[in-house]
Amino acid sequence: MEVNTYHKNIIEYYNSTEHSYKDAWDLSNSLAIHYGYWDEKIKSFPESLLRMNEVMMETAGIKANDNVLDAGCGVGGSSIFIAKNTGCTVTGITLSEKQIQQAKVNTEKNNLSDKVQFAQMDYCNTDFADESFDVVWGCESICYADNKEKFIKESFRLLKPGGRLIVADGFVTDFKNNENPVIRKWIDGWQVNYLESPERFKQFMHSVGFDKIQYRDISKHGNLKDGIQLLSKNVYDAILLDLCLPDSSGINTFEKLYASAPHIPIIILTGVEDEEIVISSLQNGAQDYLIKGEII
Repeated sequence: MEVNTYHKNIIEYYNSTEHSYKDAWDLSNSLAIHYGYWDEKIKSFPESLLRMNEVMMETAGIKANDNVLDAGCGVGGSSIFIAKNTGCTVTGITLSEKQIQQAKVNTEKNNLSDKVQFAQMDYCNTDFADESFDVVWGCESICYADNKEKFIKESFRLLKPGGRLIVADGFVTDFKNNENPVIRKWIDGWQVNYLESPERFKQFMHSVGFDKIQYRDISKHGNLKDGIQLLSKNVYDAILLDLCLPDSSGINTFEKLYASAPHIPIIILTGVEDEEIVISSLQNGAQDYLIKGEII
């Protein structure tokens, strides 16, 4: 596999942040490196991580006789979850050899080595034959594609007739928003080159031959309003707060949440290296802060 400079930056990001994901994401147990999905069934952050896998699996209609490609598999969490809950076979691919080795260990611990396998590969340029898979799965990994349209073309090539592409990821409402300094600093922290817009992504899918294309905005499960409502219903030991939410941004996000839960420690998660916001948050009651991409 040819590894370019962009790929090396992605690999280094995940290598350098592994311990942080173990602490904040409970990586050793959740096996997840994605945001969660919050609905009425969820009472905790670890539950939300598994719920995201569950919602994607249900939406794709994955069955026991399906062959699934997990594109950007991380340490194998989604691959293991899908195989364990449906009985299907899964192949996970990632740029990182370190992640591959950990994914194999995790699979062996779950006694699924006969159902799940892993390979180091670029999901935009795989070695698989045409029509190899029933489902191509991308959980917050496709944002890392060198070219998102190329990923869609490769997915179409790999899918059998009637196959499904299921993607959960971050998008910008308008492609030009990638030029916004706030967005740029935010995604630079994750070593992401750019985010697609939903409209462009759907256009790419349509042009290559996909039909029955569906798009659902699930950001309502990650906004400030819903977060405050959850705080009124459940007990939490701490809050990890992203300052860039769909319905609020910057210091106002912290102030509104703190007013609703002044007794719960709040840790600010920001991709914007804005010293003024950080200092203001700490002065007004935040417990600590983390800068995306600089967590080691």
